[in-house]
Amino acid sequence: MSRFFCAATALAVVLLANPTSAQIVPYKDIAGYKVARVESQNVCFAAAEFGSDEGHQMLYSYYQTSSGQRWHVAGYASEARLAGDEVAVRVTIDGTVTLERATETRQGDFMLPFEALPEIQAHEALVQTGETMEISVNDGDDTLRVPLSDYRAALGAIAACLNSL
Repeated sequence: MSRFFCAATALAVVLLANPTSAQIVPYKDIAGYKVARVESQNVCFAAAEFGSDEGHQMLYSYYQTSSGQRWHVAGYASEARLAGDEVAVRVTIDGTVTLERATETRQGDFMLPFEALPEIQAHEALVQTGETMEISVNDGDDTLRVPLSDYRAALGAIAACLNSL
């Protein structure tokens, strides 16, 4: 199991209300994503590794609960890559900015801090039709590019995973 998948699954447990009872169960591998579920918490998530524009190994993961709550996490495979407790993040889909703000870091990872339902819904609408999502760190110091056709396949697997809970 890669460091990325370990980090993503560990984060899933940390963020859940009752981590002692959470058991992560692999669900499916699709389009470069590993999809898994935490049955006791009704959560499914997808995680994948990518190379950044600067040649660093980065991660991207998406989590969703059966009640519809969802969150995005990105980060570096090496904790040393991010200095400090905060990072400036810009998310664009085919040139349209969907998120731009600072967020806290934890062991090289950071959440994409969508703050309101309309904001995340606008982002998700672009995901459905776009080609590439770019996650830029610290004013373009580095960028992670996520092919949206693969991500959409992972989202479909998450939906099927949630239906299986």
